[in-house]
Amino acid sequence: MQDVLFNTDKPNKSPEPAEFYELSLETEFLNGKEIFVLRERHGWWNAAPRCVEFDPDGELKIAFQSYRDGLKAYVERMNLHMSRRFLHSFIWHPANGEPSYNQKFEKR
Repeated sequence: MQDVLFNTDKPNKSPEPAEFYELSLETEFLNGKEIFVLRERHGWWNAAPRCVEFDPDGELKIAFQSYRDGLKAYVERMNLHMSRRFLHSFIWHPANGEPSYNQKFEKR
């Protein structure tokens, strides 16, 4: 599971770098046991040179024993960023690496 939350609906058209948070929940095996890892990276998409710059201090990695606990933490992180106006979810396009397929989340 992965979401890339931007604070703009047009990161590819912005003259300034567009800030984002990339969240993922992944399955890994550690010592033969399945664990669920929440990862978060903070960065900026720069449309002019079409490149990503990651914040070296903006990474988070937390392991959970159950999918339920990992999913709960994932949703909490999404809600935190959405409360800070990161309401536009994109995915990284596999062919060209650009943000695509925008979905806007509504604050409730």
